[in-house]
Amino acid sequence: MYNISNDPRCLKTCTLIYEALIELLEENDMVLESITISDIAKRSSVGRATFYRHFDSTLDVLRWASNSAVEDSVDAMLLSANNYQLFCYNFYAYWTQNAQLLDVLVRINRPNIFLVSLERFLTHHQEDIFGTVVESPTPGKSKQRKVKPEDRESAIMEDYLIGIWAAINWAILKKWVLRGKKERDWELTDLALRTLPVPPNNDSSKSQSADAYRYARAMAAAASNKAKQG
Repeated sequence: MYNISNDPRCLKTCTLIYEALIELLEENDMVLESITISDIAKRSSVGRATFYRHFDSTLDVLRWASNSAVEDSVDAMLLSANNYQLFCYNFYAYWTQNAQLLDVLVRINRPNIFLVSLERFLTHHQEDIFGTVVESPTPGKSKQRKVKPEDRESAIMEDYLIGIWAAINWAILKKWVLRGKKERDWELTDLALRTLPVPPNNDSSKSQSADAYRYARAMAAAASNKAKQG
């Protein structure tokens, strides 16, 4: 577990710890077990006592980084919660611009860190995405609200959809990293839209396939125009 406040000094300290861990992983062939707390303390110039004030282990550093990044990516998605194409595009636009953590999690083979983070924040915003909420799989960490009996079947299905949605997105991002991050955000969005289950309450679900293609083409045109202007 970790214990981190929003105090700027605390966040700066934890960022130094995270950056030191990433550097050490690069130097040690991504073998997490070979890195000690003393190694991190020495590299980050943060004392061991300070490290343990915020984290219990090196894995907790990665969990904190994952939760922070995933929260930012979900917040970006929710800017377009009523447009499923933009909803997905914002997710991939974020990760193609912030890929360092993905690189690390793929190389050390720790997918659960990302999956737990993504499911947590999608569940937290389940009402925004689906319009209903079921009991969170991480009690005390996410919104919890009782649903009416007639809504329970739909809510349970949505809970499963969140798990499926998280797993498919991780699979796409993992393959993107392994392929050398060649595809652009709109290309990943196009792939996702052809693969992901669509929220039942989303108005765009009826024309998902056609819209996916048109939307991806529009993103390509926008990217091309931006490149020419730059």
